[in-house]
Amino acid sequence: MSTKSNGGGKPHMRIEEVKISPAQAREWLAISPERNQRTIRQRNVAKILHAIESGEWKMTHQPIALDPTGFVLDGRHRLTAIGSQRKHVPSLVAFDADPETFGVIDTGANRSPSDSLKIAGYTDVNVLSASTRQILAFPEVVGTSSTLGSVTAYLTTADILIALNDPTVGKVIQDSIRPGYLISKGIGRYGLRTSATVLTGLIGLHSKHGPDTQAEFLSRLTEGDNLPKGSPILALRKWLIGDHGYGSIMGTYRPTTFLANSIRVWNDYSAGRDRTNVRHRPGIDTMPEIN
Repeated sequence: MSTKSNGGGKPHMRIEEVKISPAQAREWLAISPERNQRTIRQRNVAKILHAIESGEWKMTHQPIALDPTGFVLDGRHRLTAIGSQRKHVPSLVAFDADPETFGVIDTGANRSPSDSLKIAGYTDVNVLSASTRQILAFPEVVGTSSTLGSVTAYLTTADILIALNDPTVGKVIQDSIRPGYLISKGIGRYGLRTSATVLTGLIGLHSKHGPDTQAEFLSRLTEGDNLPKGSPILALRKWLIGDHGYGSIMGTYRPTTFLANSIRVWNDYSAGRDRTNVRHRPGIDTMPEIN
């Protein structure tokens, strides 16, 4: 079946039944080596390899998908298994598949948002993916007692990619990763990295205060030096470091509680108000807006 143009210069996808040789599988996997590859899960490869070697392999309706350059959009686990043994293996192959579809492909080894971001060329994908989800969820929970997780569960990989491709939103989120890391390091809780990235990104996107005030706040939160009595930042740092503060919050509630407390502290700091303690009761207190 020949490839045809759809009139806009983009070739039509075609699907063929192919007996894939080990050499062909390895060749497809080696195409475009400079592009980021999806992380291979060896357990999935082992299951597929066992099915091939035991004669239990069955060709299904789900094809291996290659974009017009030959890059593997879907089927990397199957091709890895085929390439590691000696048999020719029958499979459907979708040639000239649209490369923009990789974010919504459903596979046996489910493609996570981090996988999709990695393929798209992003770095630090785990933090980037989780942070973007929470940043997108924030407007939905403002003024409510809902958790961020109640919204992030319904966000798709496509939602994340759309946000990151936005020239303003995407840049702010990506630029927030480094400050988020520094805050978590300065406080001594590296598990805070994603939450600190979310806080940084949301202030950058939603605050009416300028970049100088934002940078000063983040720097003082990171370093914790010379904070006077009544400083909102001092109150937040004490809550974060103390075992009876952040450390006592159940894991699923931590991102929401951290963000709510941090926004209250940011609002007080940017307005010049004192604060001596922070408190947010998950499921009871509401998420504040960002000033």
